[in-house]
Amino acid sequence: MRRVISGVVHNPVAANLLMVVIIVVGGMSAYNLRRETFPRISFDTIQVQTLFPGATPEEVEESIVVKIEEAIKSVEGIQDITSQAREGSGVVLARLKPGMDNRRALEDIQSEVEKIDTFPDDAEPTRFTELKERRKVINVAIHGEQPERTLKEVASRVRDDLLASEFISQVRLIGTRDYEISIEVSEASLRRHGLTFDEIRQVVQRSSLNLPGGSIKTPAQDIVVRTAGQRYTGLEFALLPLLTRPDGTVITLDEVARVSDGFVDAWRIGRFNGAPSVLVSLFRTSEEDALVISDAVRRYVAEQAPRLPPGLSMSVWADDSAIIRSRLELLSRNGLQGLFLVLLSLWLFMNLRLALWVGLVVALLGGLWILNLYGGTLNMITMFAFIMALGML
Repeated sequence: MRRVISGVVHNPVAANLLMVVIIVVGGMSAYNLRRETFPRISFDTIQVQTLFPGATPEEVEESIVVKIEEAIKSVEGIQDITSQAREGSGVVLARLKPGMDNRRALEDIQSEVEKIDTFPDDAEPTRFTELKERRKVINVAIHGEQPERTLKEVASRVRDDLLASEFISQVRLIGTRDYEISIEVSEASLRRHGLTFDEIRQVVQRSSLNLPGGSIKTPAQDIVVRTAGQRYTGLEFALLPLLTRPDGTVITLDEVARVSDGFVDAWRIGRFNGAPSVLVSLFRTSEEDALVISDAVRRYVAEQAPRLPPGLSMSVWADDSAIIRSRLELLSRNGLQGLFLVLLSLWLFMNLRLALWVGLVVALLGGLWILNLYGGTLNMITMFAFIMALGML
């Protein structure tokens, strides 16, 4: 240490160059640092989920969950495995040992599960997810005395608009029910037309599919043929032909059953300021900046709120970035006050040249450089440390 101090004293040019490098690189690091409320936490757990519509918990356990457990138990780095079989879906959680590479473990688990070729034909493709704590940034409330369908349609449009922004990638609707098309058939209608419930189910299932039809090869290109038969609205299902009489009369689904285009039968109510509402909640990934997301959302709300249909309003609610802004302001204020006091003290008791070569700015920007170098972020913890350090200086 004595040699380092002696070298700096006898080589002022090198010391000044080092100071300039720290200030420049530290300033660039401060500009590029991501800002968030708290650092994101990984739970070192891989989730394997498979949907099996219409299956009982026992069928899900026997045909999906047990097979996944057997397939992944030999993967290196797994500490323990827990699973849950529910109606229509099965979830397997693999908790990893400390220090394991989560991404590599995810790839190994995915590779083992994809080797299973005995899943039921009706089971949907398996989804693999590394469980991480997802941080909410801000909410946008769509509220007003309007029907639930209107609120959800407007909220869905707001969600799609926000997802189109380059700064936003995680948006979720809260306080609304999922869409559902219900088909209710009475026993009297079945008898009158000579049909069974299973026949109607098969017609509905077969008539609402997108199926590949192969490809046509030409000298210039290959043309992919695909039949687009998927139906999305209650009216489209209502016009499904069920059977054709000998005289050519076609019986459609709406003549036999009551087709309703509505919402799932669930008790879910959202209210904001006493009015029905749907909440558009925005989250951030580890690569996104909370303040940038908040600013983008506030700009969008300011532009789009006057264009909403009559009777609807749009409000920003629970902006967590406000905490970050207040801490950044406190950090800036303390830094400026400390810099002024140090400059004044050195100027009064020593000389102006030494006062200008003050180490407070160098120390702060050097700390930001190291923080960015190791992948850190400006959050409540790191900003508190900076505030404490500035106070001691």
